[in-house]
Amino acid sequence: MENRPVGSAGYASAVTDPTELNRYAQRLKSWADAPSSGAVRIRPGVVTGFRLRAVNS
Repeated sequence: MENRPVGSAGYASAVTDPTELNRYAQRLKSWADAPSSGAVRIRPGVVTGFRLRAVNS
């Protein structure tokens, strides 16, 4: 089994265009049991990650 944690840092901004908001609402499903109240766009400046691998003992 492998896991790949990823972290990113960048600039976030609210998505305010109604067409974009509708597109995101159609394509993305929330994991929360509540309707979404908006969307945030994140433009990553730095993305890092590494691989975790299970060790058989």
